[in-house]
Amino acid sequence: MRGPGLDEAKWHASVVFRSVSRSHSLSSDPIDSDPRIEIKALQERISALEERRDRDAALIQKLQAALTNDLGSDSWLAICDSDGRIQRASSAVEQASGFSLAEMRGHKPSELWSSGQMDDNTYRELWTSLERGEPYRNVFVNRRRNGELFLVDQTIAPVHAEVGEEGDVARGQVTSYIAMGRELKDLNEMARGLRYLALVDPLTELPNRTLFNDLASRAIARARRQERLLAIVVVDVNRFVYVNERFGVEIGDQVLVRVAERLRVLAGEANVVARVGGDEYAVLLSDVDSVEDVVLFADRARHELALPLTIGEHEVLLTVCVGVSVCPDDGDSTEQLVSHASMALSKARRRGRGECVFFKERMNSEAVEFLALKEGLYTARQRDQFAMHFQPYFCLRTQSLAGVEALARWHSDSLGWVSPSRFIPVLEDTGLIKDVGHLLLEKACAQLKRWRDAGLDVPMAINLSPQQVGDEDLLVDLLSAVKRHGLQPADLVLEITETTVMDDIDQASELLRQLKRHGFAVAVDDFGTGYSSLSYLRQLPVDVLKIDLSFIRELTGGGEAAKIVNAVISMAHGLELRTVAEGVECDEHLDVLLDLGCDAGQGYLWSRPLAAEAFAQQFASCFESKTSAPP
Repeated sequence: MRGPGLDEAKWHASVVFRSVSRSHSLSSDPIDSDPRIEIKALQERISALEERRDRDAALIQKLQAALTNDLGSDSWLAICDSDGRIQRASSAVEQASGFSLAEMRGHKPSELWSSGQMDDNTYRELWTSLERGEPYRNVFVNRRRNGELFLVDQTIAPVHAEVGEEGDVARGQVTSYIAMGRELKDLNEMARGLRYLALVDPLTELPNRTLFNDLASRAIARARRQERLLAIVVVDVNRFVYVNERFGVEIGDQVLVRVAERLRVLAGEANVVARVGGDEYAVLLSDVDSVEDVVLFADRARHELALPLTIGEHEVLLTVCVGVSVCPDDGDSTEQLVSHASMALSKARRRGRGECVFFKERMNSEAVEFLALKEGLYTARQRDQFAMHFQPYFCLRTQSLAGVEALARWHSDSLGWVSPSRFIPVLEDTGLIKDVGHLLLEKACAQLKRWRDAGLDVPMAINLSPQQVGDEDLLVDLLSAVKRHGLQPADLVLEITETTVMDDIDQASELLRQLKRHGFAVAVDDFGTGYSSLSYLRQLPVDVLKIDLSFIRELTGGGEAAKIVNAVISMAHGLELRTVAEGVECDEHLDVLLDLGCDAGQGYLWSRPLAAEAFAQQFASCFESKTSAPP
């Protein structure tokens, strides 16, 4: 090593004693063909390197001072020359190894305290990292002079010449290696240290690749048994080398930690985030219900990680590429899914920064469609493109109008009329459903008030999504809406799907009691598609059961559907609940339902969902003559 003082700021050390950071060659970046841009870029790089040199020179001086002042008995600190031979060492190294500094100087550590207990892969990883200019951390099993084994939690890092000195040292050449750490003396501490470093990334405290693969294997087996979807998402920070070049390795490490934190928040506690490379992360999504959930996560990751990071006085801007594989479509083993996600990531990198690619092209098409719908829905909310259509339901016995259901509709500038079965799930997946649901509630109440003034005296049914049901402000919003439009709670029938009710029976029961207490009527929608039982229905303060259309369509076949519908109607009447059959399309359906004693029906037999004006015209006879023409 050149000069013990190291006070000439001529050395560059890519070393941080708690991480394994990634560095790259400048030559990997294409230089713009415009000479002015090229000169400017080179000037910026020179400036960045000079700043980094000054910071790292100061770091080396601190290390030198640490050697001089000895940092205390438990601080393992040693400096080797470019051939790996020891030049200086702290007293902690002498005490742990049993060799004096005079005996150590000029020897390689492997010649003094190699235990033979470390496998060849460890040393290959060590030298691979050092040759790339990266620090390497591990727990090393060594042997003292007296033959006893001892463990050192140690980081080893290369030191590079930043500029030549007297022409005999080339810039960027490794001039020495620094090792810093501490001896693990307590048996429990040794065990924890070995296991921790074997499974956890010490910088971000995320699982490393080994632990991630183990957790993925377990999750895949569980998903296979439960026939559930699972995905592996690999996220790579684009051009992270420039963060290190511009701000230094210490800031770079903080960036990696912040990226890890953002991914953890996005993934949630039920999913796993790991750091599997220098600037590469993997996310195991096992708590997802659909491919759309995976697409949404990948899209959010791209956008969230592109938000500025403020670290000290610095603002860092990042972009990421994302590769995705899905189980079981892309494989049913950890090896296959990780490999395919990595292949997708490679394709994303080739396409450019900020890209997200699924392994199978079909899923890329689905992802593109989903994201297009998502962006279109945001635009629709801003431009007020959502509308309400209305479908009546009738008393089967008298054939009189019994009520009207308000249904959301969306007309896109580019897609035309979009089916609710396509856009409602996207609203739910993106969280837009609460905002749009509030908007639609206002539209429905405003229309009902106009019809009330025109003499239409029937209730209006409004659908509530699972997210709205879970919103603690729902009751306040409902009461505010009816009051604002001069209505009463009894004017509305709030429809909640059976699945939503059964997902959290206790929460749903409490909400339904509150709604009933304030005068709202409540209907359980799509009844028969979930898993309600008579005992559960007795607990629920509801007024109406709406029988799912999948049963009504098969009524005329004389099979199980008629028996199920008969049982539902009998059960509902036993609990003093009214029944409404959905999807009534023909006279045969009507005849069977009348025989079974169903109270009301809704479907194309009477009317498709209609815009407000068309509804008023078609059912003008249902309005009393309070105005010249119902709006």
